[in-house]
Amino acid sequence: MRKREYKWLLSSLMAGLSCGLATETSALEIPLYLDESAGVERWDEPVTTGVPLHRGSVQDAQQLSLHSPSGEPVPTQFRRLSSWPDGSCKWVLIDFQADVEPLGRAVYILSDVSESASHANPVVVMGKDGAVELDNGVINLSVSRTKFSLLSGLSVHGRAIVGPSSDVRVFPAEGTPMSIGALPPESITIEESGPLRAVIKATGRFAAVNEGRLEYICSITMYAGQELVKIRFWLRNSGAYGYNLPQAQSEWFAFDGVALDLDLEPLLQGDAISVVSAGVEGRVALGDEWRIAQYGESPDFDSMHFAVEHNGEALATGHHTSGVTRIRAGSTSLTVGVRRFWQNYEKAISLQDRRLSLWLWPRFGEWPRTGSSRGAIDEGPRRPTTYHLPGGTQKSHEILLDLRSGRTVLQSSATLEEPLMALASAGHFAATEAFGLFAEGGFVPDDPAAASALAGQDAWARNVFDPQARASIHEARRGTRHGYWFGWMDFGDLNWDSARGRGPSSLHYDWTWIAMLDYVRLRDRFFFDVGDEMARHRMDVDQRWSDRDHIAYRGLSPFEMNRADIHGGNQDGHTSPIPTHNWIAGLVSYHLLTGDSMAREAALRNCDVGIYARLIERLESGQTGIDQQPRASGWSILNLVTAYELTGDSKYLDWALVCWNKHLEPRWQRDGVGFGTGEFGLQMFYCTHGLIGLHRWTQNPEILEYIEAAVHEVDEADRERWQFGRELGIFFSDYWGYLAVVKEEPTYLRKGRHYLQMRIPSTAEERVFDHGTRTITKEVAKALRNGHVLQWAEVRLADRLEGAGPGDR
Repeated sequence: MRKREYKWLLSSLMAGLSCGLATETSALEIPLYLDESAGVERWDEPVTTGVPLHRGSVQDAQQLSLHSPSGEPVPTQFRRLSSWPDGSCKWVLIDFQADVEPLGRAVYILSDVSESASHANPVVVMGKDGAVELDNGVINLSVSRTKFSLLSGLSVHGRAIVGPSSDVRVFPAEGTPMSIGALPPESITIEESGPLRAVIKATGRFAAVNEGRLEYICSITMYAGQELVKIRFWLRNSGAYGYNLPQAQSEWFAFDGVALDLDLEPLLQGDAISVVSAGVEGRVALGDEWRIAQYGESPDFDSMHFAVEHNGEALATGHHTSGVTRIRAGSTSLTVGVRRFWQNYEKAISLQDRRLSLWLWPRFGEWPRTGSSRGAIDEGPRRPTTYHLPGGTQKSHEILLDLRSGRTVLQSSATLEEPLMALASAGHFAATEAFGLFAEGGFVPDDPAAASALAGQDAWARNVFDPQARASIHEARRGTRHGYWFGWMDFGDLNWDSARGRGPSSLHYDWTWIAMLDYVRLRDRFFFDVGDEMARHRMDVDQRWSDRDHIAYRGLSPFEMNRADIHGGNQDGHTSPIPTHNWIAGLVSYHLLTGDSMAREAALRNCDVGIYARLIERLESGQTGIDQQPRASGWSILNLVTAYELTGDSKYLDWALVCWNKHLEPRWQRDGVGFGTGEFGLQMFYCTHGLIGLHRWTQNPEILEYIEAAVHEVDEADRERWQFGRELGIFFSDYWGYLAVVKEEPTYLRKGRHYLQMRIPSTAEERVFDHGTRTITKEVAKALRNGHVLQWAEVRLADRLEGAGPGDR
């Protein structure tokens, strides 16, 4: 086969040549479904959610409007998140406030009928006297530009609640405690400016510890008319992780504790102060200490326990607690909580001398744990009652300050733990193709065997994520002898198994994306909840944030199957970051559904810093030849295409084409469609979705030629020769589905169905994990992330199939 040169124009997409672009010309009317899952009544409850739109349907997000179930216009804030190539809105982020009954459903309608409504108390962002202020008419808070004390003031209806002596304290393992109250933030930016929701973000560093490499990021959110504040606080170590270096050369930060302190002296005047934690109420006098703490000395679920203490005396104990605490002084109450309090143990909340301390890392905890080690490699610093934040790692916590009257503790807890989401129908998500190529859950093709396989795949997905399923992630977490599912460094990740030597998996095969896709396909809230946990872990622990490591490791995520229990291991070269096991689609989908800016930042850093330096730059300069693993380019192409779909920046398509032109295409010419990686063709399979995406957006004919050559050569050969753990069936169903649409050949669907049935059983009984080891297998991840392009093709070609005979389908 001779190499041929092709030229094509990205503008061809504008003419509709890309098979993945749908259009909608009718008036816009999109139902958004709000399902209450916590069992409490919500009213005027803040909602932030992303909604995809058809190409060409909305040019300006501000032309949109939202209507309540009764048909009244609702005050709403709109912001464009992503654009189609023609400049129209692809995703919009909407903010509004909703009412919904316990476990009920409310339906709001998004339309392009311009009918505005204004909130009586919008959020206003102001710069004033060396501070940035947020004000919504009922609550006012300020953040100082001259010294960062978390909140320099907070008042409700003119009454001061939080005073100026608030602070963030860090207790280094050696040396004196460090306060950032006397230091100015390096920057304060406005991420959202209202009118329904405003967010300001402060960043800075603890200059006197960790050689100035300990950074903080703090975002503070206020809502229109609500006596409610949310704070998200990150601690980031910008030092080196130290991959493949002696431990002494790594730049991990050792510390004994971190507390966010709120000065409640303005609120807590007099002796009539009552506190409620975990259902236990007590009166707290000046000088008393009230504390609720979550412990977990061993990583096993059964070892967890909490205690509510008053002056050191335990008033209540139990297994785990949300930690949500209500403080009442006179007629004013403040409810505080740290999201996923017990899951991210150790944690504590204490009140003493009118100072409320949120112990994100209480002084009685440690990590890595001295009493147990799971990995085959005993490494990492292990000191009793000492935490270590690895270089290049960050950790975030979300905090609620609720001063709303009439809310119960359970309602405040629901606002923190289970925020309302507004979700368009699965059919709408699929039809826009803004979330990728897939069909809504429950789609039934006319072929009985294919229908059975798809039903089995959906059942598998629910079996993984449903808290009530007997073989779910939740059941695995509760296994008494299979730890490292919980704790501030581990929660949100998956483990390979309980055998020594098999540690965290770094969410291998992008479990975050699997959860988010199944959330929009199948619409069960538990998909989002687990995906949210995974996304937080992925952007914090499994994203390399340091520029002090070797350039080859920057910006990427760690390899699968850690052999140490410390998420990577600086002596465990097996788990160092590498493009062959690196994904961002989960981060991007999470950002699009929630507006989370850190997820976007992590995804783009992964491409701009990690993939570019490790792969693109080396391919362009000739430092890397075509003999490296093809999946390094295959998965990187998928990531770069995802970044293009998010940003519209053509540089990501250019970089993806470098992977094709400098690596995969010449490897194909030299070694054939299997890239010469053995008779199993493993590397070929891992390039499937990257090449589908790259062809979708560039229409590069060489890529299409390769896809056709690959599927036909494999189909005509002995299929068993190409099978590797049934991966042929997993991936090739999507190749055939894509070709069926691009080539307008419905008979190709029959091929795709055959390959899908090779992998997906007709029953949900196949284990999500092995009960003996609690392994969430990567084989399940592959099965759940594949087959969706085939289903998309089934829907696209359904009309053409109506006239085909059974043998042609």
